Amino acid sequence: MEQKNSGRELNRGDFWKNLLFHNLGIKLLSCVGAILAWLLVTNIADPYKEKVFTVPVETVNEDAISSANMVYEIVEGNMASVTVGGKRSVIDKLNGEDFVAIADLSELSSVNAVPIKARMRGSNPNDVVVECNQVLKISLEKKDTKQMKVSISTSGEPGSDYSVGECVAKPNVIEVTGGESVIERIDSVGVTVNVSGATENFSQKLIPVAYDKKGKKISSSTLSFNVHDVRVRVKLLQKKTVPVKVEIKGQPAEGYEFVDVSNSPEEIEVAGSKKLLQEISQIVLPVDISNLIDTSAALEQNINVEEHLPAGISIPAEEERNISVKILIEKQQTRTMQMPISQIKLSNMLEGYVGEIIADQPDLQVEIRGRESVIYALSGEVLTGSVDCGERSEGTYSLPLKLNLGDSCSMAKDLYVRVRISKKKEDVTRETSTPAVTQTPQPEVTTTPGPTDAD
Repeated sequence: MEQKNSGRELNRGDFWKNLLFHNLGIKLLSCVGAILAWLLVTNIADPYKEKVFTVPVETVNEDAISSANMVYEIVEGNMASVTVGGKRSVIDKLNGEDFVAIADLSELSSVNAVPIKARMRGSNPNDVVVECNQVLKISLEKKDTKQMKVSISTSGEPGSDYSVGECVAKPNVIEVTGGESVIERIDSVGVTVNVSGATENFSQKLIPVAYDKKGKKISSSTLSFNVHDVRVRVKLLQKKTVPVKVEIKGQPAEGYEFVDVSNSPEEIEVAGSKKLLQEISQIVLPVDISNLIDTSAALEQNINVEEHLPAGISIPAEEERNISVKILIEKQQTRTMQMPISQIKLSNMLEGYVGEIIADQPDLQVEIRGRESVIYALSGEVLTGSVDCGERSEGTYSLPLKLNLGDSCSMAKDLYVRVRISKKKEDVTRETSTPAVTQTPQPEVTTTPGPTDAD
């Protein structure tokens, strides 16, 4: 019985031995073939794939530079090309946002370069390979800081009949920091507020911008402000159109006469509160012409209207803030003219009396003083004059002549004419006991005052 069991165990051992080692070479080749076949099938179904993503480079440990009172600006490498390899099924699901590229500024080399290291965000699968062979290059510069006042400009147009009034920035002075060369270029720091369609006061937060002397925006990664934004409060004013009047003061030089004054524009648009606008109907600009002549430079001048405005009133349009004033002054001239005696009227004659001018010539010679443009436009035929007889009785008198010249001209010399006054023929009566009045002969025409009557 024992021999029978022993024979069975031997048969089992031989069985497994034959199973494992019989045709061992063929079996090993079969295993290798199976593995190769599996690998082949796997790579055909889900092959290895590489893909390049462009990723923005982040800088870390910037204190390594700022602690040395330096600032940096990226010269090259702010975007990195990251190569990713792995199974296609994995790679096809990735995009640039799944990776991060970092430049550690504490590792800055002597040539101002930092290696860029890339990795996946979160956990990185073992079968994904991430590579980046680029470097970040920077330039270094000493840091500088200065205080700048915030200027405010506007864009757009407010609502109809409104104008932009006072604009206030808070803070109105900010601190600007950057590289020395950048800070040196800064001429102003300002904000631009959009007022399009505005009809009431408002405020707005705006990011400050640095400008050079030509008004161009300065962009630099080294540039920073001590505040992120500036709050601007904008006040809206109502508008009104009012006339501009020039008020002449003083007198021109002796021998000259003021003629006229003109200004351009003749009306302007002002802005202010509703109450203040109700109180203004015109703008008066005083102009002193004392001792001016017809060639004085001051005959043409520009006047700043804002200097003559009430407090709280402004002029929105910059081109209307200066008024052009032109003053006309002419030199006075004297002209001798012939005036027909027939154009002289006798006035204030007593009832029942008549008068006549006694002269050897039909014309009188008169001297007229006035502006050249006026007196040389006159004609003796159109001149008229009058003599006031003062209700005198019968006799011959030397009476002053008054010409009808208006305000533009005057007589250069006083002129007297002889007038004979007598009763009308139908009113002549018998002589009374009253002695007759005799007249002293007078010159026909005199240029100096003479007796007004002679007995």
